[in-house]
Amino acid sequence: MWKQLLMNAEFPLLRRELTQSAGRRRTWVLRVVVLVLLIFVMLSWYSSLVQGALSMGRGSLSFLGTGSQLLAGLVMFDLWAMLLLLPALTCSAIAGERERQTLGLVLVSRMTPAGIVLEKFLARLLPMAWLLMLTGPLLGITYSMGGFSRGAISVALLVLLLAALQISSVSMFWSCLLGSSQSAFWMTYVSLIAMAA
Repeated sequence: MWKQLLMNAEFPLLRRELTQSAGRRRTWVLRVVVLVLLIFVMLSWYSSLVQGALSMGRGSLSFLGTGSQLLAGLVMFDLWAMLLLLPALTCSAIAGERERQTLGLVLVSRMTPAGIVLEKFLARLLPMAWLLMLTGPLLGITYSMGGFSRGAISVALLVLLLAALQISSVSMFWSCLLGSSQSAFWMTYVSLIAMAA
């Protein structure tokens, strides 16, 4: 049933949003910057683990079993990247349509309001999922170092998925409620700080 539904679904707004974002230079620059930062952070952390083991005179393989530290660092980096990037990506979903005065055109289409919000939500969430997929090879490196089970990777991925859904949902809420992207952006951060407290 779900397969048939997905095969018949056109997702015109989602397709338009993803095509427009893929055509922007800013999208690719952002992806490259995040990838370079991620590689730099992980290589510097890995290097400090190896140097610490060598300075203590325990041999070059004594850092094995410390993968849990790298996993925790990787998850923290991803969470901070989501907290910084995802509100900026999501808060202009509906508010941006209001600012460009194109929301009326979208509402006149055959799409339901729930469908519009869902497709806008997915269009903002999928690029972040792509950025999180970049951490897959680094998860493999941390797993090869040992110190945690495969279940820890599943828990880490679940935490990242739930955090992305929460941040996107809060941003989408304020984007629908407020008239400007900037006010939706700041209210998202205020709400996330209040939820964390």
